[in-house]
Amino acid sequence: MAAFTYLIQKVIDSGKCRVPPDYHGPGAEIYDLVQTWQDDLPYYLTWAERQGSPILELGAGTGRVLLPLARAGYRVTGLEASPDMLSILERKLSGEPADVRSRVTLLRGDMRDLCLNSRFCLILLPLHTLSHLLGYQDRLRVFRAAAGHLVPGGVLVADVELYRPEETRAAPPAPVLTGVHYDAQRDSLLLILTHERPVQAPRPARHLELLYLTVDAEGKASLTTTACIEELTPVEELRRLMEEAGLKPVGLYRNYAEEDLREEDPTAVAVARKPR
Repeated sequence: MAAFTYLIQKVIDSGKCRVPPDYHGPGAEIYDLVQTWQDDLPYYLTWAERQGSPILELGAGTGRVLLPLARAGYRVTGLEASPDMLSILERKLSGEPADVRSRVTLLRGDMRDLCLNSRFCLILLPLHTLSHLLGYQDRLRVFRAAAGHLVPGGVLVADVELYRPEETRAAPPAPVLTGVHYDAQRDSLLLILTHERPVQAPRPARHLELLYLTVDAEGKASLTTTACIEELTPVEELRRLMEEAGLKPVGLYRNYAEEDLREEDPTAVAVARKPR
C-alpha cells in the first residue's frame, strides 16, 4: 500500500495531474457522493425548532444540512461560493416537492461579503466551514456579517475545528487511505486518500490534498484531486470573534449534546446570541 500511495504522490508532484481548488469541478460531485455525515442534523433541527424561520446557512454545499431543514418546514437561505456545489444543490432541490422548493432560497457568494436585505433567526456555519477562511480579519468579517444579519435574539451556531499547539504531529510523507466507497449508480469503487502537509505560516494551518481514485466495473482507474489550505482556530480566538462581532457567547461545547468543552477536544460547537 505504501508503494501505491507513493506512486500516486509522484504523479501529483510531476505536474501531470492538475489539482483544482477544493469543491470545484469533479471534486464537487465526489464530495456530494461521499459526504454522508448526519450526526449534527438533530442538533441543527433542535435549534431551528427553538428559533424558527428564517434560517441562513453559510457554506451550504450540496444541501446536506439545508435540505433536511427545508423538508422539516423551515424557510432556509443557502449561501455557497462554489458554482459546482451550488449546481448540484439546485439539481437536488429540483427533485423535491413544490412546498420544499418554495421554502428555499439559494445564493452564490462569498460569506465574507455577506450583504442581504433579510434578517434571520438562526445562522449556521456547519462542519468546519470556518477552517476555509484564512486569517483573523476574514473570520471577523464573517462573524460581524452574521451578527448584522441576525434579528435581536437570533443565534449563530458554528462547528469549529480547534488548534491545539501541544498536538503538533508530523505529516505522513505520502497519501493515506482514509475511505472506500462503492458507487452503486455507476458500479464503481472509490478509494479516498488524504495527504496532509503543514504550512509554514504565522497561523496554524495545513495543506490538505484529497485524492479520489475511481475504479470502474472494467477495472479502469481514474484519479481526481482537490486541494485546499485549512486554518485551525484557537479557542481563545473563537471567543474573541464572538465578542468582537457584538455577539453574546451562549456556550462552547465539545459535542452536540452540549457537554462542556475540554482542553484536549479537537473540535467545538460554538453558540452565540445577538443581544435583544
